[in-house]
Amino acid sequence: MSLIKQLWIGTVVLLFIALAGSFLISAVTARNYLEQQLQLKNIDTSTAVALSLTQMAKDPITVELLIAALFDTGHYRSILLEDPLGDVIVNLSFDETK
Repeated sequence: MSLIKQLWIGTVVLLFIALAGSFLISAVTARNYLEQQLQLKNIDTSTAVALSLTQMAKDPITVELLIAALFDTGHYRSILLEDPLGDVIVNLSFDETK
């Protein structure tokens, strides 16, 4: 095999390794960024729900309907609402077997 051919193969292999490494680093970085943004969105949503719960009547049916409406958007696997003493008021979770 000629030296030129070996150099071309080496260059192509090196380029492929650099491209694969760059793609892997980019994918990991994007995943971490999306996880952080989702966590911030969930914190904002829980704060907004807590604020609206403090401003409305404490009727258990209304509270359950508000939490159910949030859960029905499909963005959450489970939502748990507890009172200050730790008693569960509303507990909704997605069952994947259905």
